[in-house]
Amino acid sequence: MDRPSFDAMVAIGDTGDTLTGLLTVLCGAELEPAKAAVLAAGANRWAGHFADPNPATQVIELIDKIPQALSKVMASSYEEKAHD
Repeated sequence: MDRPSFDAMVAIGDTGDTLTGLLTVLCGAELEPAKAAVLAAGANRWAGHFADPNPATQVIELIDKIPQALSKVMASSYEEKAHD
């Protein structure tokens, strides 16, 4: 998972914690672990995109965008599945 890509996200601490939280929630929702991992990684990146990060961005700004990001990746996932 390398899209979307934002240089400023590299410097934001605790994004691994947001990724772990997303993965835990998705696995708890009984998604297959590999699918949950892909969706969690995508949602984590989109949360960064929606937060419009800069070097001063704090992780709480990404957390606030998780619902929007998760909606985006879940919608994309269902669209891909519909085309299979």
